[in-house]
Amino acid sequence: MNSDNINLLRKCFRWYHFNYQKKIKLPYRFREREFGYKDFNGIMHRHISINTEKEFFALLLKEIPRSIYYSVSFYEYPYLPMDQKNWKGSDLVFDIDLKDLTTKCRNHHDFWFCRDCHAYGSLPAPKNCLYCNSGNIQKYEWICEKCMEMLKKEVVKLVDMLEMDLGINRKNIKVYFSGNVGFHISVEETVFENFSQKERIEIVDYLTLRGMDLNTIKRSLSFFTEVPSLLTKRIRKLYDAIINSKIDSMDEIGVKIDPVVTIDLHRIFRMPYSLHDESGLMKKEVDIEDCDPLSESVVFSDEKVKIFVYYSPSIKIMGQTYRSFKRESINIPLYLAVYLVAKGLAVVKRKC
Repeated sequence: MNSDNINLLRKCFRWYHFNYQKKIKLPYRFREREFGYKDFNGIMHRHISINTEKEFFALLLKEIPRSIYYSVSFYEYPYLPMDQKNWKGSDLVFDIDLKDLTTKCRNHHDFWFCRDCHAYGSLPAPKNCLYCNSGNIQKYEWICEKCMEMLKKEVVKLVDMLEMDLGINRKNIKVYFSGNVGFHISVEETVFENFSQKERIEIVDYLTLRGMDLNTIKRSLSFFTEVPSLLTKRIRKLYDAIINSKIDSMDEIGVKIDPVVTIDLHRIFRMPYSLHDESGLMKKEVDIEDCDPLSESVVFSDEKVKIFVYYSPSIKIMGQTYRSFKRESINIPLYLAVYLVAKGLAVVKRKC
């Protein structure tokens, strides 16, 4: 990323940290967590311990992090190397991301982009750029309204399962738009904090129905003359759907989560209300039934900024649909300029 782009992003992130630092909420039991951040040179800093809010706000203003994270686990010594921290428990967390969904619309808007010559094209991406032969190719998952609705449906499915099947109180389930192309779900202050990695694997297997074959289940269930009364509401519903051939595959039943995120006890999560380094959007807690993440998570103004865009598919943000841009200089709102620059698809135009 060139210096003009870095300067724009750093200036915008500094403004946000200075004016809205108290929106970035420390998690409960924060003194027992590890913190980390990525700076604008791309360097990751970890094993940081925070003891007071004042100390945390000072870090925000001094370092101007491009991303800031906290551990999902609690430790006796959060500032020590991983093998010396002494694990005390973990939040139960989930990540529902666009990469884990299959939607037809993605064939129309996902693309590859060459970091060297700025060529682009439809997926699948070539191993080397078709124009300059560079291997510096990046694949982009672009989010449209249909994608967002699919993501939200998966979140609703997951929350229902956590409540109905695992007996988790809704007040202990927090749903966040990640600030990019997915949602984070965090289960806090429950008995699941003490679950081992093996037990979390079992939760993942149950929620995703990973490793289960639909035909095998149908054959097994055919021996039942009635649904066992002890089955949960969800399982009874699935039983009926399977027996009556209302579903064609297990993908229609299991929730699409990233299993690694839930299983990894040493995972660090983006802090709520901090900015995502790949979009400039805020990670924000949302009402999943009634939210517009690409409006609610915008923090920058609509002041016009001139940038040169190499390529960008159409996008709806702040309630307005912007057309596709292809190798052109444009004046657009600051929030969209930051979004495209952060993704590496545009450069700031210097004033003469």
